[in-house]
Amino acid sequence: MLANMGKFLGGVLIGMGIASFLFFGFIYLQLGPMEIGLRDAESYVQSMYEVSHSGAYSEITGYIDKVRTASEQIKSIPLIGGLFAGTDIPAASDSIADLLEDAKASSERLLPAIRALLFLISISLPGILLSILMMAGGFWLSGRKD
Repeated sequence: MLANMGKFLGGVLIGMGIASFLFFGFIYLQLGPMEIGLRDAESYVQSMYEVSHSGAYSEITGYIDKVRTASEQIKSIPLIGGLFAGTDIPAASDSIADLLEDAKASSERLLPAIRALLFLISISLPGILLSILMMAGGFWLSGRKD
């Protein structure tokens, strides 16, 4: 009875070992070559995150809104507004503000994603080693004679 239990547990360990070996091996083969690029990207995105969440960044977006408002007020003046009729300051300021917001939102989304990928890379090699140990233990349990 114990021999059958050992073979069963050994088979379970071998199966789990193979599955985890394939899982962690796939992660390492797919993400491993990109590790250096991901670390570089993490530093760039971290810098972008820090800049986009700084006080100066908020001031710049505030200044852009003030320029847009002032240009709209100037365009509404009857004599002088005609001189500015050909300019697209409000539209340009809106697109600049949108770009700044996109940069801020992108840094907020990219930083956790890059860190998650780096975490997966860091656990893939220990996961592969653990998988090999599980398979070895499974073979040992299934080959025992009780």
